[in-house]
Amino acid sequence: MKVIALDFDGVIVDSIGEHYYLAVSAFEEMRRNAQKFRNLRKNFDFFRRFAKVAEDFYAFFVMMERGKIPKDEKKLVAMRDEILKKEKKNAESFAKIYFDIRKRTKGSENWARFFKPNKKFVSMARKLSLEHPIFIATTRDGETAYSILQRLGVEISMGNILSKDDTTNKGEQMRIIAQRSGASLGDIIFIEDNFENLVESSKTGIKPVLVEWGYNTPSQRKEARKLGIPVLKKKGFEKQLMEIIGN
Repeated sequence: MKVIALDFDGVIVDSIGEHYYLAVSAFEEMRRNAQKFRNLRKNFDFFRRFAKVAEDFYAFFVMMERGKIPKDEKKLVAMRDEILKKEKKNAESFAKIYFDIRKRTKGSENWARFFKPNKKFVSMARKLSLEHPIFIATTRDGETAYSILQRLGVEISMGNILSKDDTTNKGEQMRIIAQRSGASLGDIIFIEDNFENLVESSKTGIKPVLVEWGYNTPSQRKEARKLGIPVLKKKGFEKQLMEIIGN
């Protein structure tokens, strides 16, 4: 039995608008002005590819504040981690404000506009759910993912949604999915857009699949292929995915 684990943000929906709104608002509640940064939205959209948790957005704003943004992706990730280590308390305060704002915003009339579904993939997820157990592996709160999935017509129980309420470590989420489904880790196909998360979770023995859309870069997709990780293309991903599931 193959179990399909799906990331939420970046795979099923594009929610970068929500992340941008929350991150800028949180930074400004810390009495620091993000609006003054040059190319704020353009840089944020690029940084999103390297963000796994809310604290990461704080590190990226600090880079823009300093005017030091490494062009090399590995140096960018290293600087992100260095800032988070040196400014741990500030990053944690930022994350708390970030989630407080989300709590206040969630459920408001305009809230759903932040989430733009990948309609073709949503349709595919519905079809897959008829033949395979489907799980969601996300670092956001489970209630939000559940609410949006219901709006999109994807039937799933809360017990099949692994979220930050369980753990933000995708590898640990895969282990929990194995326990809940009764499947072996080798029978779990994890479809994700974040390259770092995918590489880390693949160490558990699951079958990793990177999507071409979402929050990753061409160089990360190239690296994934070198590692033997399939990369789903925007066009024709349905056939490609069925071949992966069948193997």
